[in-house]
Amino acid sequence: MATPILVGENVKGVVLFLTPINDIYNKIVVIQKKLFAISILILVLVTLIGYLISTYATRPIYSVIDAIENMAEGNLKQRVEVIGNDEIARLCNAFNEMNEKINKIDRERRQFVADASHELKSPLASINVLVESLISSELENKEMAMEFLKDINSEINRLTNIVNNLLELTKLEGSFGMKVEKFDLNDVCLQVVRRVGYIAKTKNIEIFYDGQSVEIEGNRDNIFRALYNVVENAVKYSYEFSRVDFWVERDYRGAIVHIKDHGVGIPEEDLPKIFERFYRVDKTRDRKTGGSGLGLSIVNEIIKKHNGSIEVKSRVGEGTEFIIIIPYEYKG
Repeated sequence: MATPILVGENVKGVVLFLTPINDIYNKIVVIQKKLFAISILILVLVTLIGYLISTYATRPIYSVIDAIENMAEGNLKQRVEVIGNDEIARLCNAFNEMNEKINKIDRERRQFVADASHELKSPLASINVLVESLISSELENKEMAMEFLKDINSEINRLTNIVNNLLELTKLEGSFGMKVEKFDLNDVCLQVVRRVGYIAKTKNIEIFYDGQSVEIEGNRDNIFRALYNVVENAVKYSYEFSRVDFWVERDYRGAIVHIKDHGVGIPEEDLPKIFERFYRVDKTRDRKTGGSGLGLSIVNEIIKKHNGSIEVKSRVGEGTEFIIIIPYEYKG
């Protein structure tokens, strides 16, 4: 590099700065090496930090995978730890909720199998005792033999009723298609009154029906089955020489069916359980009346299929009222 020496306006000389090129080249090489070393160090640090972050981020995913594999092996009671509030946390929450539902379904399945086995075992045991009695003893009294045979026939009917109700529940809870049509609910109610009327007469019970024409959409046979079950129960558990009130109203929610008996009633603590399978408020009474403990479960499933609702009001010793709301339109 050169710099002129000025005296006034005249150039008197020049100052030259000289640096060996080798020194500059060596400095550039040193700087390049340092930059390369720093780049390598930064790359290693970034890789290490990325690995740590990815390990931390994917740990819950591996926990979910391990839990799923354990469930596949039959161990259904699995939960994963939820960390943070991001998408992976949402995945973990969704898995935990799914697992709770699966465990609930599994518990209900086990309970159902146990209850069904018990219910089926009872009439079979009775039939076995009666048949053994007939085989082991020489019954010269034909009336006694006929009594035994009538009891056997009664137990067979009860067994058939339980099996049919179980099949009905399975169909309702499954994905089987329903025939949906528009029909007058009043016609169905009148049909129920005629059918249950024969049972009511044997107990000197009157069914008072006050209906009106209400067109709804749904499965006619299922709605008949639901209303029949409730009205039949009302007759079964009413006092002799009493009455069952049965009437239909309508409002913005749909058709509202009221079925009220004047009978034994249901204790308040039992009301939340009456729609459970095989649940009986009075097991002794229910067996005498031929009940399987599935009637109201079937009613509940049918009304739910029609997007309706059931409300129950009861007082012990005074009677029970069922209020069933069925929407005008079926939304499957």
